[in-house]
Amino acid sequence: MKQGFMFSYLISLLSSFTDFLYPPFCLVCKEDTSGDGSKYICESCLDQIKEINPPFCAKCGRGFVSKNALEGIEKPVCGKCQNKGNRIRYDAILGLGEYAGTLKEIIHIYKYNKKEQLKDILSEIMIKRIKGEPEFLKADVLIPVPLHWIKKRSRGFNQSEELGRCISESLKIPMKSLLKRKRNTKPQIGLSGDERIKNIKGAFKVSLITQKLWRASGGSTFNFEGKTVILIDDVVTTGATVNECTKVLKKTGVREVIVLCLAIAG
Repeated sequence: MKQGFMFSYLISLLSSFTDFLYPPFCLVCKEDTSGDGSKYICESCLDQIKEINPPFCAKCGRGFVSKNALEGIEKPVCGKCQNKGNRIRYDAILGLGEYAGTLKEIIHIYKYNKKEQLKDILSEIMIKRIKGEPEFLKADVLIPVPLHWIKKRSRGFNQSEELGRCISESLKIPMKSLLKRKRNTKPQIGLSGDERIKNIKGAFKVSLITQKLWRASGGSTFNFEGKTVILIDDVVTTGATVNECTKVLKKTGVREVIVLCLAIAG
């Protein structure tokens, strides 16, 4: 008991000493965050995230300009998503906020500046949001959108996978990396909607290696038939990537795919 207390005391003392030598600061605004609950993003910057609050489109997840006109409609669908030519394969989507301003900057710092520690802050915000959506809590499995191994090695981590791991631990929903990216597609940034669809077409498959490893560790083969899947991505722009992932998953018998992301663009 005394040893445990002493160890905790020493860790606390070391942390305080480190903060004294290298004062923590917000990665966005660079303000000192000593004494703040988060040492990486200050509360002021977190408060600036423009969340997507209901009512929002049940298909693409984007907010409506006019809220009053939608009163009494349980799952409103925007005009663009009502267009038959706008083929959305996934069943629902929930985005934390708009891909702009502070949230966009945080995501860029997380992904491109390799600040993997931001996953704890971002996943915590996502978990709070999910708890307000009962349908998410009934999901059978979480599946992150995969990176190609070359890109993952370059970045050092898969941002969607790290977020998924935190969410899985908190909500007690198993996570399985059952999708694999077959080819190293070029970045979607700067491509038009049609170009994005063409670029990502046929890029994913179900990972047989993951299933074999799962069986080897004592688990049974994951049965997709009739299951509800939460597909995790960081940013959804046109939806081309999550649409392609959904197509692969539904071919295996998945009943429902719900997309969960940090931000939705547009």
